Amino acid sequence: ALGTIRNITFNNININTVDGNCLFLGMPEQKIQNITITDLRMRVINRSDLSDDHKPRGTRKLKNIAPNDYAHISSHFTFAYIDGLNIRDLIIEDETLHNRFERNFIWALEADNVVIEGFQQQQTKYNSKQSVFNFKNCKNISIRSCKPISPNTAFLELSGNLSKDITLFGNDLTKVKRGLMLSKKVKKGAVYKFGNRER
Repeated sequence: ALGTIRNITFNNININTVDGNCLFLGMPEQKIQNITITDLRMRVINRSDLSDDHKPRGTRKLKNIAPNDYAHISSHFTFAYIDGLNIRDLIIEDETLHNRFERNFIWALEADNVVIEGFQQQQTKYNSKQSVFNFKNCKNISIRSCKPISPNTAFLELSGNLSKDITLFGNDLTKVKRGLMLSKKVKKGAVYKFGNRER
């Protein structure tokens, strides 16, 4: 039977990693509920290819690929099947000296009721393809007071026909190529923007 994971807080954490990526993965039938991440700083000094990675199995008896295995996603923070996610004052420092294996800073699939506030990034080599945030089929999202830096790509990339109720408020988007990039499947009116600084 599927268990329940809910009401967990990560606060005041410093992560120094050679090539890490953080996974928060619920199940399609049982989402993780109410995750809070505050005052977290992640320093990455190198990036490698994640395309063949798999999340920890938890037990050697589990040999099949899990339906929620997104360890292969090229992202610093990967979220899937979350209901209730609060991220405040997250800082990611990507000190990689090469341009290979670009990553989204946050990637999310079917994450609902999300607040991201005060996100900041530092990056030695800026992305040429990957957006800062990449959300697919997420809804009721509020992104505010963020200061992304990505002169060649978008801040937020949205895809999936279930994406809706996305709000961008009070962000400084003057250092990104574009604030928003939408796939054709995203329905009209899914995004509301106000009070942002843009180029």
